[in-house]
Amino acid sequence: MGLAFDGTYRVTCVIEGDLLEVTDNGSKMTVRLAAIDAPEISPVRERPGQPFCEQARLHLTHLVFGKDVSIEEYGRDRYGRTLGVVYLSEVNINLEMVQAGLAEVYRGKSPERLDLTPYRESESKARKALLGIWVLRDQYFSPKDWREVYGENPVKK
Repeated sequence: MGLAFDGTYRVTCVIEGDLLEVTDNGSKMTVRLAAIDAPEISPVRERPGQPFCEQARLHLTHLVFGKDVSIEEYGRDRYGRTLGVVYLSEVNINLEMVQAGLAEVYRGKSPERLDLTPYRESESKARKALLGIWVLRDQYFSPKDWREVYGENPVKK
């Protein structure tokens, strides 16, 4: 279990399908959704991002933009952003993104205290149902692999 923040946070910006900004009493915080990896927006404006990158961002926007959420913290990523599980009431938004087929389970090192079982089960179900990114089947390219080919995404830094 992570460390839950006291109170709620207002989502003021959805940057990507796994990255958002929240505010609390005027202070801004960037939150990287823990345990998931959504399709990447291109680091070069003239080049398209991964398939479904915009759909993932729009879906997350629909779920949380302008709403009050709570965040269960799991430390910081290498860019100093908060790693967290975002909740809208009792709904795990990170898990919702995987269930919608608009994010995969993160393939890097995940926080030790975070149980990935529900995420893996949801990814398996979304794959079998060919939801979102999984409609691409053998043409699907993991965001982790995409970053290795095209470089880190400066949007996420």
